Parts: sequence; C-alpha cells; structure tokens
Amino acid sequence: MCGDLSHPPTGVEVAKGEWPGIRMTPGEGDASSGPTGAPWIDSNGWLARLTHLEKPGKTVWLTADPPKDNEILPLSRHLIAIADSAVYGGRWVVTLDKGLADGLAAGAPKAVSGWQRMGAAMRFFDAHREWAGWPVDATVAVVSSFSGDDEFFSHELLNLTARTNVSYSIVMKEGLRPESLRGLRAIIYPDTAPPSAAVRQILLDFVARGGMLITGPKWGVAPGAPLSGEPYLRYHILGLGKGRIAMANQQPDDPYEVAQDAQILASHRYDQVRVFNSFVLGAYSTVSPDGKRRLQHLINYGGGEDDDPATAWIAGRARAARLWSFASKEAQPLEIVPQRDGLEVHLPRLDVYGGIELEG
Repeated sequence: MCGDLSHPPTGVEVAKGEWPGIRMTPGEGDASSGPTGAPWIDSNGWLARLTHLEKPGKTVWLTADPPKDNEILPLSRHLIAIADSAVYGGRWVVTLDKGLADGLAAGAPKAVSGWQRMGAAMRFFDAHREWAGWPVDATVAVVSSFSGDDEFFSHELLNLTARTNVSYSIVMKEGLRPESLRGLRAIIYPDTAPPSAAVRQILLDFVARGGMLITGPKWGVAPGAPLSGEPYLRYHILGLGKGRIAMANQQPDDPYEVAQDAQILASHRYDQVRVFNSFVLGAYSTVSPDGKRRLQHLINYGGGEDDDPATAWIAGRARAARLWSFASKEAQPLEIVPQRDGLEVHLPRLDVYGGIELEG
C-alpha cells in the first residue's frame, strides 16, 4: 500500500496503532513492565478486530510511527509487526527502521536477507488468508458502544484484556442480539451510561441462563439476591437465576484492574489457553466456521530466537495437533499430552510466530 494514508483507497480503512513488541525503557536496554512486573507488550490485535467490527467489509491496514533515526530495531520486530496484523485479520503498512532501510539501499546482504524474510512472512499469511475469517473462540465478551465518553476506557479495556490472554469477543451494544452471546461464560459491560431496556433485558437473560455480568453501579439497580462466601474487594455478587452479577462497589476507573478482575471473576477454569515458561507469548484462539478445527495463534513479542521452549495448555480435546510457522512450508506434527479438561503440547523455540492447529 502506498500514497496518502489519510485518504486511503475505497474499501480500505487505516488505523493508527503502536509498533508491536516489548516496550523498552527509554534510553536503557531493559524492557518496560506493568504493575505485575511482566514485560509490557504493545499489540494492535484489539484495534484490528474493533476496526473490522466498526467498518465491516473493509480491509484494515495498521500503521505505526516509524522508529527514531537513532533507534535500530532487530529484524524480529518487523516480523512481529507483520504477524500482529495478520493474525487478527489486518495488514501492516510496512515501515522500516533506518538501519534496515539504509542497508537495503546499499544492497547489504544482511538487510536483503531480512527483507526476503519479511516477504516470506507476508506470503505465509496470504497462503492462509482463510484464517482471518475464523471467528474468535471466546469465553468472555466486552459489550460497549466503544465511542463517545466510553471510547478511551473501552478501548484500553480491550487492549489490556488481550494481554491477559483471555479469549474474548467484541460486541456492540447497539443492535445487540442474544445470539451474539451464545457460548460465552461472562460479559463485561464497562460503559458509564446505563443500557437501554432492550440491551438490559438481553444481558439479564444471559445471566439467568447461567452467565456472569461484570459491571459498575452506573448500570443501575440490578436484580438478584446477595451471595455470601464470595469475597471480592472491589465487587459484591448478586445471584440471578442460574448466574451471577458482579457489581463493582464504585464505578471502575482503571481498565487494567477491570481486565485483571474479570479473569478472576469469570474463573481461570474457563481459560482457553495457558502458556508456561514464557511471559511474552501472546495468544489468540479461533475456530473454523464448521467447528471442526481450532487454531491457537501464538506470537512471541520478545522475538528471541534463543528463548527457551514453551508449553501450551489448551482447553478441550483433539485427535491431532500440528504447528504452523515461518520456518517451514508444511505444518509439523505435535505430540498431544492429555491433561485434565484439556491437552498440552510442547513447543519448539518460536522466534516470532506459531499456529497450533487442532483437529477433532
């Protein structure tokens, strides 16, 4: 893609994001970290998904500010940018750091080899473009207007929930339909305006059937009886039908807390994936339209070819598993180790991307 990004071609939507990867401490060689001490990861996956929802039928291109002239990025950061866009159904507006750009202009073998690897990564995702149409295999949904007074909080909530590796769907509250909530375990309603009567009833029906609603007091008075024996510092729990309403004691103002609380309130027993021996692998769970195959995308935002191998626990059962990566044109078989309520696969070193495809 070329030309003026502020006036993209018909059928294209350009979204401004961050350069994906581990955020580094300015002027130092250390990674920046969040409140838990884990590396702080920038990803545009949530932005690609939300833009697709808001601009249906358009091709989403993601762009980020180029690195400063004195900032030299390893090739892995360019490959991460490609994967971080493609996994979530978008495309990356290719931007090069000064070192790679100068190297290409001079015909330096290392730079040319890096450019070829970037092209191979793009061709890999083009060869599997049907993956972009696979729906998320979600257990939680964020229901919001994602605009107006709720834009900042809801956008940050999507961003930070993705960092927990919770498998979530994005649902517009305008025109909400009950089928949009089918198969979910919990719903987060973060907006400061109470829902319309129609949306409110759909969400309460979801709770009555056994789901959980996580919201704040600006939702309004919620039905249900207080439940004892479930101590949460920031929430009180109401029982309604077969489900529960987790009502925050005060209207939440920290999307990081809400993302962390939601994973605990919904329960880790409903996790779709858990990654061991790595703090920098981002996960995104999808399922084929016919429901016969699942694909667990993993992106190594550290981009370290020498990282120790990781293990992935994935919910459910499968009769076969194989790993897709940039390193091979064909998927490699993976041994499945049955575990309680799921399975484990031991992964080779992932320098940037691995897709675990499960059959059955």
